[in-house]
Amino acid sequence: MWYTSFKFFDRTEGRTDFPLSYFDPPLTRDEVGECIPGDLIQFSQRFQIVSQHKELLAYADGGGIIHGEREFGYFSLTTIRSYYLDYGFHQWAAYFLPIAFNGGGKFYAYDFRDPENIALVVVGAGDIAYESAVFLGKTLNEVLQKQTNIEDELDVLYPQTINPKDEQLHKINRELTQIKQERELGILPLKAYFKMKQELENEKRELLD
Repeated sequence: MWYTSFKFFDRTEGRTDFPLSYFDPPLTRDEVGECIPGDLIQFSQRFQIVSQHKELLAYADGGGIIHGEREFGYFSLTTIRSYYLDYGFHQWAAYFLPIAFNGGGKFYAYDFRDPENIALVVVGAGDIAYESAVFLGKTLNEVLQKQTNIEDELDVLYPQTINPKDEQLHKINRELTQIKQERELGILPLKAYFKMKQELENEKRELLD
């Protein structure tokens, strides 16, 4: 198998049974609210388990791979749902599926915007947005063959000049994440949270129009 050439610094027992989708049972309205419109069953079925990822989970259902400076601490199949919801992917980048951390606050994620052309991207835990993600590769084997730290490669992997509009979107997303965390910790009163959230979302809509 492709993963046998890599060094595992941690591994759990392999999984033997697999559903068709990463979200089985499907996501519910209680979990995602109105962030994801439409039929949640159909949406959940879009996230078919990627074959190479399935092979890795069958070997070790959660663990860690290190290759040079590249660290890949990957989640078990059952905990992927929690990372998706707890970090607000359903709010900011619903078609990204987090599968691992790099050890420095960056997610490895599958990009399911085009189910016929699934890719791996990296996106920061504090700046989850489509416009903030960087393309890594098409397969896990391709991505993990590289030995450099992902954080050192970001500008090389996807060189681009960020325009002022994108910078403002990044800023708004960071502020939305911050006030959500402050509300969950009880720092920010509910009324103030909804007021700030509405103002920021209005700013975001104006930028995207």
